[in-house]
Amino acid sequence: MNYKNKLMGLSLIIVAMFSACSDEVENAGRDSGTGDHRITFAVSTQNQPNGTRSAFTSETHELGSVKMEGKLDGKPVYLTAEISDGFPGDNQPLTRGTQVTDVTQVDEFNVSAYVHDQNMTPSITVMNQMKVTKDGSASVWRPEETCYWPTGQTLDFFAWYPCEATGMSIADEFYNGAPKMVYEVPGEVSEQQDIMIANAWNTSVTSTVSLAFKHMLTAVKFKTSDDFPACTIKSITLKGLKYKGSHCVPASGTIRYPFNMDDDTRNFTLNNIDKNITVNTETELTGDGETFFMMPQSFDENTDACLEVLLVMNGVEQTLSAKLKDIMANGSGYSYWVAGTAVTYNISLDQNVELELNKDVFVASGADAVIYVKSNCDWECTLSDPNGITGSAAPALCKPTLKGSTSGVQSDSFDNENAKLTLETIQPTDTETRKGKVKLTFTFPSKPGKTVEKEV
Repeated sequence: MNYKNKLMGLSLIIVAMFSACSDEVENAGRDSGTGDHRITFAVSTQNQPNGTRSAFTSETHELGSVKMEGKLDGKPVYLTAEISDGFPGDNQPLTRGTQVTDVTQVDEFNVSAYVHDQNMTPSITVMNQMKVTKDGSASVWRPEETCYWPTGQTLDFFAWYPCEATGMSIADEFYNGAPKMVYEVPGEVSEQQDIMIANAWNTSVTSTVSLAFKHMLTAVKFKTSDDFPACTIKSITLKGLKYKGSHCVPASGTIRYPFNMDDDTRNFTLNNIDKNITVNTETELTGDGETFFMMPQSFDENTDACLEVLLVMNGVEQTLSAKLKDIMANGSGYSYWVAGTAVTYNISLDQNVELELNKDVFVASGADAVIYVKSNCDWECTLSDPNGITGSAAPALCKPTLKGSTSGVQSDSFDNENAKLTLETIQPTDTETRKGKVKLTFTFPSKPGKTVEKEV
């Protein structure tokens, strides 16, 4: 066979391969529920962040305060972080700098879908960064081109929102079968967007593919307390933040996977705020379209990330600042932002609640468990039912109860007898080991509405 005939034969083989692939996709098995074999989607948004709490809650939790550099009228200024598990349900119109809090705000997204071989390498590409839009008022989203289920195959779907965002791209490479997202947070706050992704692994033919979108960034907002003096807030700057990296959905299907962060840092400033602060009024400093969307990251001794607030008071320009590592500290001694949470930094003249316990593990042995409380306020405490007690006996048999006083005084030590709790435990009737936690909820008479929850 001469070279020309060989080339023609090879061309025919390639055409046959593409024809076979096309036939395999378009002549797929029909779904028994609809009699159709087209791919469509059902979409939801999921706010629960991984690793922050054992169950989703929409409550806001206030963490300890830090004294800021700078004073106002000779008085110290404090910064507190309020953490919301999931983005608040404000249902704002969808703009840049706006949190997506409801699926009705999502009108389109992009999807890639593959058949993977045993090495998690895409062997058939059914959808490649294809736009999907909502089908009118129906709760069904359809790709812009009609796509079909491959016969006898399962598909892996990867979706992201928005379809196009400043600083976001999908690289032509894979990790464990997933496409790689590259993201760089835009320098202008007005250009930052709520990035979400979703996936559906090993999916068989169905009438609609369910996609639960999860937030990949941390929403950051600012406000002043009602004790803040009259002034004008000019600008807010977050300094020294990591702002770019890549992300791939791991093969397990888990979405909330850390960005692979670059070490470069950048400052982000919200200019021209010009918010006039009125005495005795709590004021939101970040309005519509002004939410910072930052990459989740940790702050430790090796980072210089900080917050600066520029204001004018009595005609004098002043700057308040605080290091982010000094607030939101966890038990390991470092601070962090978590994907899918909203962090609201509250600036006030009044030192906010700080509370620590000296004991977080005890044994249900029949003996009393004593917990000393370190707090900057007088407090009152209530105890909820056990959470997740394991063992064959009923949880009620293991339930500890508060014994004696359920209130305490301000204390800066772990040995103040007027700032302690006593939990009476029940000794099991058998030798089986049981583990679980109970929740202590603290309230503060001097700060109505403030609560702190601790698990022991």
